[in-house]
Amino acid sequence: GKEKACLVTLVDRKSRFLIAGKAKSKKAACVGEVMINALKNQPCYSITPDRGKEFALHAQVSDALEKVRFYFPYPHQPWQRGTNENTN
Repeated sequence: GKEKACLVTLVDRKSRFLIAGKAKSKKAACVGEVMINALKNQPCYSITPDRGKEFALHAQVSDALEKVRFYFPYPHQPWQRGTNENTN
């Protein structure tokens, strides 16, 4: 079947600054490419994604963004990503 595009939203927890990008599909390679392009020249200290398979290439994203740290929340605890959840 045809892959559906998705919106990748990246929100700064303190300032609520939003960067969003469209990925061709929800596949990890597409989502990772959008994240790298969106954050390449931005100050970025950590990323807390949800636990979806679209973040499977987090190590490559980390490498491309000068070893930014990824923190995955515990299962079924969306409040650990409250700013992004509320923005979406």
